[in-house]
Amino acid sequence: GWNIRAAPYVRVGLGMMIPFIQRTVEILLRILKNLGQVGLFLLMAVVLFAWLAALMLDDMPENVSADIPLPVNLGFDTFRDSLYTAFVAQTTGNLPDAMIPSFMANRWFIIVWFMYFVFAVCIFAQVILAVVYANFQSETTTSTKKAKHQQNLGTQQAFNWLQTDGRVSEEDFAKTCKVLSATGAFRVDEDLM
Repeated sequence: GWNIRAAPYVRVGLGMMIPFIQRTVEILLRILKNLGQVGLFLLMAVVLFAWLAALMLDDMPENVSADIPLPVNLGFDTFRDSLYTAFVAQTTGNLPDAMIPSFMANRWFIIVWFMYFVFAVCIFAQVILAVVYANFQSETTTSTKKAKHQQNLGTQQAFNWLQTDGRVSEEDFAKTCKVLSATGAFRVDEDLM
């Protein structure tokens, strides 16, 4: 039977009510939107290579040689295994282990591997990194501008609140500086007060 608990979903829902989490999710969704096209090309490269490798190697189950007890199609015997091997190869997590059996059986297979690495690792993965970096930089700039604007707005409101008849008294200014100094907003030299 199914045992469904509501607690994890309630926790996620409550977590989504926190403004910081909401902003983080919004930023993540914007980044994912920008990554969509590049990610699709990378996915297509992985699927195409997996399909091509599975077609070329699926009917070659014999060992690479008498000395090497590895099947030529190691990791490429089914399309599903081929997809997994291609994805892991794109992350360079199983190199050169994934390519050795096919390369040992047929040296020309290095051309297929080389083309895959150029597209998947050298181009698409780097473009994905560039998109993530550009989005991070944009979000950081926007956040910094927003914080600076809020700081200026707060300073203006504090000044408007402190002034009477268009002037701020020296005593009110000194009290404000002491309070701000205590909060760490800025440091005030006591000798000047």
